[in-house]
Amino acid sequence: MEHTEPIYNCPACTIITENWTNDCKTNPKFWECECISEDAIKLKELQSSCDRCHMHHEDCADAREYVLQHFGYV
Repeated sequence: MEHTEPIYNCPACTIITENWTNDCKTNPKFWECECISEDAIKLKELQSSCDRCHMHHEDCADAREYVLQHFGYV
């Protein structure tokens, strides 16, 4: 099944987002910058800062596991 934007309207991710709670799992290998797109997810060892929004991974949150699953990173 194809993924669609935004993630909350994606039929392929309905189960993931329905089960999401405030106890959201994150992945310490990835981070999310402030850009609003799939490009906001970055692998820390390859890209420690964002060329577009100029954020650094130390100032941003680790990537949420359900977002990584949605876009096929894990």
